[in-house]
Amino acid sequence: MSILENKQIAATVILNKADGSKRFLMHQTSEQSTLIVANVDEEKTGLANVLQVLKEKVAIDVYQLQLVELTNGIIKDKRMPIFVFEMNENQEMNVALPTGFTWQDPQYFMDRIAKFEVKGMPLF
Repeated sequence: MSILENKQIAATVILNKADGSKRFLMHQTSEQSTLIVANVDEEKTGLANVLQVLKEKVAIDVYQLQLVELTNGIIKDKRMPIFVFEMNENQEMNVALPTGFTWQDPQYFMDRIAKFEVKGMPLF
């Protein structure tokens, strides 16, 4: 099965803060926090779809991102790829997020991700 046979792709970004702590990017709805989800445009690769959402909706400088993991998961009974990126906080960076997106601590992230069936998710 190719990545584009799925109609959605999930992602998160690990922010390595200057003080050594980590934060995880999550999409906050009125009901819950979830991973970032991108709808697939079959004209683009899965990676391009995710980067477009991160750039346009989350306003993240995608040139600061490093892809650290690509795994598969089942979210809401749908099998989808999950991209995990990381970026390092620096003085020139604005880590403020638009409404609907939040940086969460690792325990909060792990509590939420535990609700999904994820194959090969690394321990952070």
